[in-house]
Amino acid sequence: MNRPVRTAALAGLGDWHFQADGRWHTVEQLVNRGTGDITVWYDGQQVHAATGTASGIGSLPFGGVLFSTFYGGHDTSWGPASTQHAYFADFSLSTGVQH
Repeated sequence: MNRPVRTAALAGLGDWHFQADGRWHTVEQLVNRGTGDITVWYDGQQVHAATGTASGIGSLPFGGVLFSTFYGGHDTSWGPASTQHAYFADFSLSTGVQH
């Protein structure tokens, strides 16, 4: 079911989709803190690039990474109809592109 987007801005929305095929996939995100540019790769293929999307963050101290999964919406109707599982592994932080 398609639902309307109810957030102000979602960078890269629709540029790629996560494959629900039971296999491991690689997601890499590069954020240039100086320019605010964001680039995303999925399984080694660039799927999103945005100029200046995160501008202004260069002066903020780096305090960590926030990671979560989210189905969207504001009530239980947006959730899955059955139990779902997501597995995440091999997180890393770097000062450059790793693929």
